[in-house]
Amino acid sequence: MNTNKMFNGYWMSYQPSGIFPSETLGENNKVTLFVANPTREGAININYLYKEYTKQKQIRWAKQLQNQGTEVLMCLTDSPSAPWNDVNIPAFVRNFKREIIDGDWGLNGVDIDLESGMNGNVSACTFIRLIREFRAVLGPIDTTNSNGRYVSRISVAAYWPTLDQSILENVGNELDWQNTMAYGDELSSSCYVQ
Repeated sequence: MNTNKMFNGYWMSYQPSGIFPSETLGENNKVTLFVANPTREGAININYLYKEYTKQKQIRWAKQLQNQGTEVLMCLTDSPSAPWNDVNIPAFVRNFKREIIDGDWGLNGVDIDLESGMNGNVSACTFIRLIREFRAVLGPIDTTNSNGRYVSRISVAAYWPTLDQSILENVGNELDWQNTMAYGDELSSSCYVQ
Protein backbone atom coordinates (compact mmCIF):
# COMPACT_ATOMS: atom_id res chain seq x y z
CA MET A 1 0.00 0.00 0.00
CA ASN A 2 1.24 3.47 -0.88
CA THR A 3 1.51 5.53 2.29
CA ASN A 4 2.14 8.89 0.67
CA LYS A 5 -0.28 11.49 1.96
CA MET A 6 -2.46 13.48 -0.32
CA PHE A 7 -5.09 16.10 0.41
CA ASN A 8 -7.98 16.63 -1.95
CA GLY A 9 -9.90 19.89 -1.55
CA TYR A 10 -13.51 19.93 -2.72
CA TRP A 11 -14.18 23.32 -4.25
CA MET A 12 -17.83 24.22 -3.81
CA SER A 13 -18.24 26.66 -6.68
CA TYR A 14 -21.95 27.03 -5.96
CA GLN A 15 -21.02 29.20 -2.96
CA PRO A 16 -20.08 32.83 -3.64
CA SER A 17 -16.76 32.77 -1.79
CA GLY A 18 -14.88 34.96 -4.24
CA ILE A 19 -11.83 32.86 -3.42
CA PHE A 20 -9.90 31.37 -6.28
CA PRO A 21 -9.07 27.73 -5.47
CA SER A 22 -5.28 28.21 -5.67
CA GLU A 23 -5.53 30.74 -2.83
CA THR A 24 -6.88 28.03 -0.50
CA LEU A 25 -4.75 25.09 -1.59
CA GLY A 26 -2.35 24.86 1.32
CA GLU A 27 -1.38 21.20 1.37
CA ASN A 28 -3.99 20.15 -1.17
CA ASN A 29 -2.46 18.66 -4.30
CA LYS A 30 -5.81 17.67 -5.79
CA VAL A 31 -8.92 19.79 -6.25
CA THR A 32 -12.34 18.34 -6.95
CA LEU A 33 -15.02 20.57 -8.44
CA PHE A 34 -18.37 19.95 -6.76
CA VAL A 35 -20.75 18.84 -8.40
CA ALA A 36 -22.23 17.54 -11.67
CA ASN A 37 -25.14 15.14 -12.17
CA PRO A 38 -26.22 12.65 -14.83
CA THR A 39 -29.49 12.72 -16.69
CA ARG A 40 -31.36 9.45 -17.22
CA GLU A 41 -30.36 9.50 -20.90
CA GLY A 42 -26.66 9.83 -20.06
CA ALA A 43 -26.05 13.55 -20.56
CA ILE A 44 -24.14 15.67 -18.03
CA ASN A 45 -25.98 18.30 -16.00
CA ILE A 46 -23.46 20.88 -14.75
CA ASN A 47 -25.94 23.65 -13.90
CA TYR A 48 -25.32 23.36 -10.14
CA LEU A 49 -21.60 23.90 -10.70
CA TYR A 50 -22.40 27.15 -12.54
CA LYS A 51 -24.56 28.74 -9.84
CA GLU A 52 -21.96 31.40 -8.96
CA TYR A 53 -19.18 31.17 -11.56
CA THR A 54 -19.36 30.72 -15.32
CA LYS A 55 -18.07 27.68 -17.15
CA GLN A 56 -15.36 29.77 -18.81
CA LYS A 57 -14.08 31.13 -15.48
CA GLN A 58 -14.01 27.68 -13.88
CA ILE A 59 -12.22 26.15 -16.86
CA ARG A 60 -9.64 28.94 -16.69
CA TRP A 61 -9.16 28.34 -12.96
CA ALA A 62 -8.86 24.57 -13.49
CA LYS A 63 -6.17 25.09 -16.11
CA GLN A 64 -4.29 27.49 -13.79
CA LEU A 65 -4.37 24.86 -11.05
CA GLN A 66 -3.12 22.20 -13.45
CA ASN A 67 -0.30 24.50 -14.56
CA GLN A 68 0.71 24.73 -10.89
CA GLY A 69 0.92 20.93 -10.71
CA THR A 70 -2.50 20.34 -9.09
CA GLU A 71 -4.75 17.66 -10.54
CA VAL A 72 -8.38 18.71 -11.00
CA LEU A 73 -11.30 16.26 -10.97
CA MET A 74 -15.06 16.72 -11.19
CA CYS A 75 -17.33 15.22 -8.54
CA LEU A 76 -20.45 13.37 -9.64
CA THR A 77 -23.57 12.57 -7.70
CA ASP A 78 -26.98 11.48 -8.88
CA SER A 79 -30.23 13.32 -8.22
CA PRO A 80 -33.81 12.41 -7.31
CA SER A 81 -34.81 12.94 -10.95
CA ALA A 82 -31.97 10.73 -12.23
CA PRO A 83 -30.76 8.18 -9.65
CA TRP A 84 -27.76 6.11 -10.79
CA ASN A 85 -29.98 3.02 -11.01
CA ASP A 86 -31.96 4.70 -13.83
CA VAL A 87 -29.06 6.34 -15.73
CA ASN A 88 -27.73 5.08 -19.05
CA ILE A 89 -24.28 4.59 -17.51
CA PRO A 90 -22.32 3.70 -20.69
CA ALA A 91 -23.66 6.80 -22.49
CA PHE A 92 -22.99 8.99 -19.46
CA VAL A 93 -19.39 7.82 -19.07
CA ARG A 94 -18.66 8.32 -22.79
CA ASN A 95 -20.19 11.81 -22.63
CA PHE A 96 -18.19 12.65 -19.50
CA LYS A 97 -14.93 11.61 -21.16
CA ARG A 98 -15.72 13.54 -24.32
CA GLU A 99 -16.84 16.75 -22.57
CA ILE A 100 -14.93 16.86 -19.29
CA ILE A 101 -11.69 14.94 -19.90
CA ASP A 102 -11.09 15.42 -23.64
CA GLY A 103 -13.15 18.58 -24.17
CA ASP A 104 -12.86 22.20 -23.02
CA TRP A 105 -12.47 21.29 -19.36
CA GLY A 106 -9.45 19.00 -19.86
CA LEU A 107 -9.75 17.63 -16.31
CA ASN A 108 -7.70 14.81 -14.81
CA GLY A 109 -10.56 12.53 -13.82
CA VAL A 110 -13.72 11.90 -11.90
CA ASP A 111 -14.73 11.65 -8.25
CA ILE A 112 -17.85 9.56 -7.56
CA ASP A 113 -19.86 10.57 -4.52
CA LEU A 114 -21.32 7.45 -2.89
CA GLU A 115 -23.70 9.37 -0.61
CA SER A 116 -26.86 8.27 -2.41
CA GLY A 117 -25.99 4.69 -1.48
CA MET A 118 -26.34 5.51 2.22
CA ASN A 119 -30.13 5.50 2.14
CA GLY A 120 -30.35 2.38 -0.01
CA ASN A 121 -31.46 4.25 -3.14
CA VAL A 122 -28.44 3.03 -5.09
CA SER A 123 -26.95 -0.41 -4.73
CA ALA A 124 -23.27 -1.26 -4.49
CA CYS A 125 -23.72 -3.18 -7.77
CA THR A 126 -24.67 0.04 -9.57
CA PHE A 127 -21.62 1.88 -8.21
CA ILE A 128 -19.40 -1.08 -9.15
CA ARG A 129 -20.81 -0.99 -12.68
CA LEU A 130 -20.25 2.79 -12.85
CA ILE A 131 -16.63 2.52 -11.69
CA ARG A 132 -15.88 -0.36 -14.08
CA GLU A 133 -17.37 1.60 -16.97
CA PHE A 134 -15.26 4.64 -16.11
CA ARG A 135 -12.09 2.54 -15.87
CA ALA A 136 -12.83 0.86 -19.21
CA VAL A 137 -13.38 4.22 -20.92
CA LEU A 138 -10.64 6.22 -19.17
CA GLY A 139 -8.00 3.52 -19.48
CA PRO A 140 -5.58 2.12 -16.92
CA ILE A 141 -4.55 3.85 -13.71
CA ASP A 142 -1.74 6.41 -14.10
CA THR A 143 -2.26 6.99 -17.81
CA THR A 144 -0.67 10.25 -18.93
CA ASN A 145 -1.28 12.28 -22.05
CA SER A 146 1.34 13.86 -24.31
CA ASN A 147 1.77 16.71 -21.80
CA GLY A 148 2.61 14.24 -19.04
CA ARG A 149 -0.70 15.00 -17.28
CA TYR A 150 -2.62 12.23 -15.52
CA VAL A 151 -5.95 11.76 -17.28
CA SER A 152 -7.47 8.61 -15.86
CA ARG A 153 -8.06 9.39 -12.19
CA ILE A 154 -11.04 7.80 -10.48
CA SER A 155 -11.75 8.43 -6.82
CA VAL A 156 -14.76 7.89 -4.58
CA ALA A 157 -16.06 9.85 -1.61
CA ALA A 158 -16.99 7.24 0.98
CA TYR A 159 -19.67 7.37 3.67
CA TRP A 160 -21.16 4.02 4.60
CA PRO A 161 -18.93 1.12 5.72
CA THR A 162 -20.97 -1.81 4.35
CA LEU A 163 -21.49 -0.15 0.97
CA ASP A 164 -17.89 1.01 0.76
CA GLN A 165 -16.53 -2.42 1.71
CA SER A 166 -18.45 -4.12 -1.08
CA ILE A 167 -17.29 -1.53 -3.60
CA LEU A 168 -13.65 -1.69 -2.48
CA GLU A 169 -13.63 -5.50 -2.50
CA ASN A 170 -14.91 -5.55 -6.09
CA VAL A 171 -13.30 -2.53 -7.75
CA GLY A 172 -10.85 -1.06 -5.23
CA ASN A 173 -7.95 -1.91 -7.55
CA GLU A 174 -9.58 0.24 -10.26
CA LEU A 175 -9.60 3.37 -8.06
CA ASP A 176 -6.74 5.81 -7.65
CA TRP A 177 -7.87 6.67 -4.12
CA GLN A 178 -10.80 6.78 -1.72
CA ASN A 179 -11.63 10.08 -0.04
CA THR A 180 -12.44 10.08 3.65
CA MET A 181 -14.26 13.29 4.35
CA ALA A 182 -13.43 16.02 6.85
CA TYR A 183 -15.60 19.13 6.84
CA GLY A 184 -14.34 22.53 7.95
CA ASP A 185 -16.10 25.85 8.37
CA GLU A 186 -15.01 27.23 5.02
CA LEU A 187 -13.27 24.42 3.19
CA SER A 188 -14.15 20.79 2.69
CA SER A 189 -11.12 18.62 2.14
CA SER A 190 -10.30 14.98 2.33
CA CYS A 191 -7.43 12.61 2.65
CA TYR A 192 -7.11 9.43 0.69
CA VAL A 193 -6.86 5.73 1.26
CA GLN A 194 -5.19 3.86 -1.56
